[in-house]
Amino acid sequence: MKLVKAGLAGLLLSRALAGAAVFFAGSVFAQYPDHPIRLIVPFVAGGGADAIARSVAPKAADNLGQPIVIYNKPGAGGNVGAVEAARSTADGYTLLYGHSGTHGINHGLYEKPGFDPFKDFVPVARLTSVPFMLVINPKVPANNVRELVAYIKANPGKVSFASAGNGLTSHLAGVMFKNITQTDVTHVPYKGAAPALTAVIAGETEFTIDTVINVLPQVRAGRLKGLAVLSKQRMPMAPDVPSISEAGYAGLEMEASDGIYAPAGTPKAVVDKVNAAFRQALEDKTTSESMVARGIFPVPGTPDDLAKHIAREFPMWVKLVKDSGAKVE
Repeated sequence: MKLVKAGLAGLLLSRALAGAAVFFAGSVFAQYPDHPIRLIVPFVAGGGADAIARSVAPKAADNLGQPIVIYNKPGAGGNVGAVEAARSTADGYTLLYGHSGTHGINHGLYEKPGFDPFKDFVPVARLTSVPFMLVINPKVPANNVRELVAYIKANPGKVSFASAGNGLTSHLAGVMFKNITQTDVTHVPYKGAAPALTAVIAGETEFTIDTVINVLPQVRAGRLKGLAVLSKQRMPMAPDVPSISEAGYAGLEMEASDGIYAPAGTPKAVVDKVNAAFRQALEDKTTSESMVARGIFPVPGTPDDLAKHIAREFPMWVKLVKDSGAKVE
């Protein structure tokens, strides 16, 4: 009888302690955030990803009432920074800016990325969608995508496309073009988007497919000809360039996307609070108009929206890497 009473007393005590711990944790996170938040951007400062993160972070910080400090941690296509974020304390004070590379491409490109995008992170907030544009050297005899395809088929193996490097989105976009159009084109990798665009402008290669952010200034200057945006609709900042669906190749739709992630185990209350802050930042008129003017489209939504998006996109990117033959040991 004494053992039963002792066991019952122990059970009641353990439940009381557990309840107190939950209450304490809840009260602590109810005050979140009470000091600055670190946002790891696993790419170099000044690059496209860094620019997007810095465009939205200040307004999100205002909404949270605490600074969001950008911490650039580049290396291995974003893997180095992602690994650091994954190993951080799951308390909401370390977040990761991730995109199609960290949460897609790298897991087909690298044998050991060092993290699992589904198990090591919880999705917090989707940020933006950045469409790609197919551009050609103005001397190429084509005024639309069908004419470009016809030109390539009339010159098998003689037409090439430039990319920013093996396994990067501009390379994979070219692979998708090759697969969908069933054309024989040669891939020429360069060390970055700028050299790749310069090569097309100089006529070293005939075309490239890269994000609107990178190519639109060259199209506006007349140094490149835009044949199509790889999106469902035309873009307001390039209304004369048809969508890829209008061009007759709906299967070529492609976008670069990104989002905010937190280490696995981060409390839902914290995730929801950060999500609300970034969602409201993207809905801010000044922020959104500034982004759209540069070809960056805000996509505010719930954590579940981001989870569904990466679940959809992940297999596509990994397959494209496999089709490309690109590999990094």
